[in-house]
Amino acid sequence: MAMVLGVATSAATQNLPGSKEEVARFVRLRAKTIVLENVRVIDGTGATPKEKQTIVITDGRILAVGDPDRTSVPKEAARMNLEGRTILPGLVMLHKHMFVPQQCGLYKALLT
Repeated sequence: MAMVLGVATSAATQNLPGSKEEVARFVRLRAKTIVLENVRVIDGTGATPKEKQTIVITDGRILAVGDPDRTSVPKEAARMNLEGRTILPGLVMLHKHMFVPQQCGLYKALLT
């Protein structure tokens, strides 16, 4: 039964929103290092937003955030001028419905 559920789950998730194919159409740059330039940064601490900032991202990790004249940008970096845009920390779990296993049809089916 576990094997059947695993195969069914795998097949069902291949084309769900959020899959690689679905997300790919929203990706503008594919590069090891990406630099976001001229952005307003809200750091989530309550501090005043910082204008005209540069953000350096390599392999999906933020390496530097700061004023353009003080932030080192690798020559090979892909650049995006995001003037007028705002960057802020990811807001995780702000809206979540509680999962109640007893109300899940699959859970009920497995118990019977």
